[in-house]
Amino acid sequence: MRNFKILKTGIQTVFILGVIWTIFFFATAVYNKLDNNNLNHIPSNAYFLIQIDASQLLKESIEGLLVTEDNEIVQLLKDLQSEGTDSEGKKTGIALNTDVLLFTLEEDNQNFYGVLFNLTSQQDFRDYFKGNKQKGVASNDEVGMVLSSSETESNLEAFAEKIFNGKHATIDFKTTQEAITIWTKNTDKTFERLDVKIKEEKIHFSGEISNQLKHKKSIHGLKPSGFHATTSIVPNQFNDSIRKRFGDSIPRISGISINYFGTEIIEEPEFLIAPEADFLIQFESAINLEYYMNAFHKRLIVDSISGNTCFYGPKSYFSKQISENTIYLGVHAYDSTNLVIQNSIVHLTGTASNLTQIDGGGFFKRILEIIPSYNASKQFTEHIETFEISLKEKNAKTITVSGDILFKEGEYAAVEFLRLLLVGQLFQ
Repeated sequence: MRNFKILKTGIQTVFILGVIWTIFFFATAVYNKLDNNNLNHIPSNAYFLIQIDASQLLKESIEGLLVTEDNEIVQLLKDLQSEGTDSEGKKTGIALNTDVLLFTLEEDNQNFYGVLFNLTSQQDFRDYFKGNKQKGVASNDEVGMVLSSSETESNLEAFAEKIFNGKHATIDFKTTQEAITIWTKNTDKTFERLDVKIKEEKIHFSGEISNQLKHKKSIHGLKPSGFHATTSIVPNQFNDSIRKRFGDSIPRISGISINYFGTEIIEEPEFLIAPEADFLIQFESAINLEYYMNAFHKRLIVDSISGNTCFYGPKSYFSKQISENTIYLGVHAYDSTNLVIQNSIVHLTGTASNLTQIDGGGFFKRILEIIPSYNASKQFTEHIETFEISLKEKNAKTITVSGDILFKEGEYAAVEFLRLLLVGQLFQ
């Protein structure tokens, strides 16, 4: 019996390795002959671009798959093997082993998000997205573009055709070698480059992004705990949404420091989503914490207040006025020894799995756990050992980025990134 089990394991291993190598050689043989023509179709007004070298990502995944024999990834890759079909066998017309470009642009104060693919069949590509009113599609024989909007857009198809056939950006892709490259447009219309290197157990960030958002060079932050984020870059859209929610009289936020431990879903006596976190919030001008806490109580945003503690349903949060423009709100009592000076514009570190930690049961959590993007993100963060990324000002136009995401022993970065894309269905 023991010899039979050994033989069975050996046969399974050989089969899995065979599938992996078949997929790899099929992909390189079929798709490597295609050019990355989509590099020539980036809209001239795109200000943010992510370039994913799917061919290199696949190649870098092979070593990890050979070691881990990851059945989930093997099956997902088998599904992609059939000349670019989805899970239902419908042809997409997309060349899956070439560069994929994700971009963002703004027009008439509205944000648009797009993806540029290289194609194997324009007709299959058109048929695949036919009837999808949430997306605008434009294409030629070699390149296809899918466009979506942050708002309802009645003429999305026409706008997609307009930017697809309009002026295009010029970017030097010749020296691109990493699996992922992020491009951000500067004020002089040139692009800064950030490389994301995926190798064995590590994702390494090195490069620059454009420096266009208002920020401070140093702010007070919390001593890192849980998953920690401190930023002095606060987009206007974020401030606008806060003021829309809580009133225009509240000062604009200039910096936030967060220690995040997860989220609790409360379903009784009423449905609430309560963050398990500590917040240090700095404003551009003076704020009276007591005044706003009482105002929130009157508007039923918080249920009750007792001294320096406010209650959100059964959840309690401690509050503290630190200075005239700085306040603290958190699940832990305020401790002045936990304050530090943060010289990075953005600093991210700590336990990444806290980002997808959901406490509490019930119907809502069960629904959340079957959503592909959440399920994929949860798997991704749970396999991370350490997380450390910093953004620092280089000059008035440029911010340097450095850092690493290190995965747990036995986990391969390329495999985990590939799982995030495939399980999360991020291209759909």
